[in-house]
Amino acid sequence: MALIYKHANATRHSLAKDFASHKWSSWHSVTSKGPTALLRDEVINWFGSLEVCIKAHEELAATYYNCEVAIEE
Repeated sequence: MALIYKHANATRHSLAKDFASHKWSSWHSVTSKGPTALLRDEVINWFGSLEVCIKAHEELAATYYNCEVAIEE
């Protein structure tokens, strides 16, 4: 999914330790309860729940981080 790729990309290119720690990531808007211009509920609904969204990001980002061939190649 493009959203997970987008969130994981900063880590893949050594800009952050992991997608959740990247300062400029929209991930923070997805997981926060604060005001945001992001369509948070729509994003979460793609996964079914916030818990599933978080788990999918963690699992798929880990796969992306450990892939020998980058998507960009």
